Amino acid sequence: FPIASISKMFIGLAVLKLVEEGKLDLNDKVRDLAPDIKFKNKWQATNPVLLVHLLEHTSGWGDMTMAEYAHKQTIALKEALMQFPQIRKSRWPAGTRFAYSNVGSAVASYIVEKTTGMLFEDYITKNFFQPLSMANSTYFKPDNNHVMTTTYIKGEAQDYWHTIYRSVGAINASPADMANLLQ
Repeated sequence: FPIASISKMFIGLAVLKLVEEGKLDLNDKVRDLAPDIKFKNKWQATNPVLLVHLLEHTSGWGDMTMAEYAHKQTIALKEALMQFPQIRKSRWPAGTRFAYSNVGSAVASYIVEKTTGMLFEDYITKNFFQPLSMANSTYFKPDNNHVMTTTYIKGEAQDYWHTIYRSVGAINASPADMANLLQ
């Protein structure tokens, strides 16, 4: 089953594991961690966007655009983040208001990639899926050896759909895998 935004839990787990290992700090500035990711924040001097803001949806950034939702190709996370920088604009001082932002979560997962030197999906597989025996969990369309539920709209089967930022909502997992996570 696609677990959609529950996928974001793994972004938080990955960041917190790296904090525990001393490789990241929740109060690190996003500009320092990912200077290659463009964003605008007119309050940068007083309220810089911090890693914690990406996790708690308080960066002030908006959510994905329709172009991002409708994107059909599987591409690398950094490439995806380079395509739509306009939504990463703080609309208020970071840390002062909540607004759901898939884009902020995607940037947090990119920071995990930069910190670990691994693709985000590989890091999660190695550090969470494998140790928790989540053998049927994947960020990609399952191969032919795995059964995938089919989505229907008005009785018509839909093609497999993924998001441009796989880390924020593309995990497919079995109920048994999710039970392993909870246990």
